[in-house]
Amino acid sequence: MRRGNVTLIIPNPHEGDISVGLLRRLLQQAGISRNEWLER
Repeated sequence: MRRGNVTLIIPNPHEGDISVGLLRRLLQQAGISRNEWLER
């Protein structure tokens, strides 16, 4: 996942969907709001 100069690697060792909680934490770390995520 990339946003500007921020690159965030999403760990997914089980190759399935990631949980909502993990996605929420990753977006928070990347400084991406829920609305920004949903608009893309």
